[in-house]
Amino acid sequence: MKKLLLRTAILLATATGASAADLSPAYKAPPPYVPAWTWTGFYGGVNLGGGWARGTETGTVTGLGSISTSTTFSGVIGGAQLGYNWQASSFVFGLEADVDGSGQSVTFGCVAFGAACGASVTDRVNAFGTARGRLGVAFDRWLVYATGGFSWQNVSRTATVTVPGIFTATDTNSATRGGYAVGAGIEGALWGNWIGGVEYLYLDTGTWTANSITVGAFTATESLRLQNSVVRGRLSYKF
Repeated sequence: MKKLLLRTAILLATATGASAADLSPAYKAPPPYVPAWTWTGFYGGVNLGGGWARGTETGTVTGLGSISTSTTFSGVIGGAQLGYNWQASSFVFGLEADVDGSGQSVTFGCVAFGAACGASVTDRVNAFGTARGRLGVAFDRWLVYATGGFSWQNVSRTATVTVPGIFTATDTNSATRGGYAVGAGIEGALWGNWIGGVEYLYLDTGTWTANSITVGAFTATESLRLQNSVVRGRLSYKF
């Protein structure tokens, strides 16, 4: 009798354990941890695009007066950028510096003062750079930002001035001028730590005396104010 009761108890315990095992859910491993994207960190990369400059030219010849004209010239620009971002909630604060080479140039001629003076001029933007702050709003892996700060442009000019029957003279001059830059852009996290974006910048480095040519009693002076707009695609790597 005792053996019968013992066997019955073992059978019941086995059946109950099997039923409980059938009812318990199957174990599933948790999904792998994927850290949230953050814009905080150093980054560096390259850029390529185009620039459209507007030059305001003023020429003065002693005893003949002054004339003004405007020119527009464009070309390919490209270079590199380096910066750092801090992200706080959805706001992103950053500092960035960049240097670009430029192929922007124009050659033009003019006759003024009743054909008493003629000029042939070539203006060129050789390079430019900026050091700017950035303030943006992040939408997860997208960043929209405004930017502004210091800019410089290296500009050269070759001018040939002619006063018929009196003189013809050529002068080549270049200068690096400081000013300001403002703009805006949008960036997106592409894959891994790569970031792509598009940016617009406006650079204004003031007015400089580009050429001054003196022959006898005549002095021809030319000044230039350069206002430059650039649009460039960017590719950066966040370290």
